[in-house]
Amino acid sequence: MTILFALAVALAVANEPGQSALTLSPGSFLPSIEGESLSGKRITLPEEDSGRISLLVFTFSRKAGYAARAWAEAFAKLEVSERDASSYRILVLGGVPRILRGLVIAGIKKGMPASLHDTTVKLFTDEDSWKARLGVRSPDEPHLLILDREGKVRWLYAGTCDDASVRLLAEQLRSLAPQAAVTTK
Repeated sequence: MTILFALAVALAVANEPGQSALTLSPGSFLPSIEGESLSGKRITLPEEDSGRISLLVFTFSRKAGYAARAWAEAFAKLEVSERDASSYRILVLGGVPRILRGLVIAGIKKGMPASLHDTTVKLFTDEDSWKARLGVRSPDEPHLLILDREGKVRWLYAGTCDDASVRLLAEQLRSLAPQAAVTTK
C-alpha cells in the first residue's frame, strides 16, 4: 500500500511546473533546462522566454546538429516577431568526454553563425533523461518542441526539415500566436 501511495504521489507531481515527466507530451510542462549559451550567457528555459512562444531544437549528435541548422534557417524565414516567439538550439553533449568538450564546442562555434550563439545552449548533463522525455529513437534526428507562453509543450516533432514539416511548424506557431504575422518567405 505504501508503494502504491508513493507511486501515485510521484505521478501526480510529475506534470507540475518545474518537475520532470518521464515523457513530454502536449500539455505537459517543460522541466527546467539550465545551461550556458555558446556566447557564455547563463540560460534557464523556459523561464528565459516566459511570455513568448519558444521553439526548442534538441540535438544529440553531430548529424542532428547539421539538420538543426536547417530548422533555425526555416524558423528565421517564417518571419515571426521576436516579441512573439524565439528559437533555441539545445546541444545535448553529455556523451562527449570532458577532456574533448572544449575542442568540440570550438568546432561548433566555428561552424555556426555568430548570430545563433546567444540562443544555442550547451547541456552536459541528463542526456539519458532528455532522450527519454523526448522519446528519442534516433539521436541523429533533431527533436523539436514548441512551448506556449506559459512553458507548456504544444507540439513535438522529430526529423529533418522539409517543406511539409515547415508547414506544420508554421501552423503550430499561427495557432499559438494568431495575432502575429507568421509568414513564409
